[in-house]
Amino acid sequence: MQVFPPNIHPQKLKEKVSKFGNIINLNCIFVVYFNVYYLEGATQFMKSLDQKSYDKVKHVIKTARENLDPELFKKLCDDIWEFRIHFAKSQIRLLAFWDKTDRENTLVVATHGFIKKVDKVPNKEIRRALHFRQKYFESKQ
Repeated sequence: MQVFPPNIHPQKLKEKVSKFGNIINLNCIFVVYFNVYYLEGATQFMKSLDQKSYDKVKHVIKTARENLDPELFKKLCDDIWEFRIHFAKSQIRLLAFWDKTDRENTLVVATHGFIKKVDKVPNKEIRRALHFRQKYFESKQ
């Protein structure tokens, strides 16, 4: 027997999900709106974190993939987004962009990360992410 959230018809759920990403297991209502691909800068940043911070980052990314929560995954400018992680009095940020070129597999490409010291994301970090985005799409052609 399939269990669906209250007041949501299964077909409506499929239509809603298909706009944003992939259904992993509709029987359990486990919906993933996007997959995450880590560029080298993001991978190196993640490796540089201590284990508890790393685990928190992975948890926030998993939660953001399932909920599209703007507190966890926020748009910074036209093309750049950030995963927002608050942990141990630190503001960890992982910048990313969307790749929707494959209709079956929506990707969020994580470019790099940093520990934020001020409230605003530095412009140099946004420019760096935009540079990685440009190189990424050039390499796909």
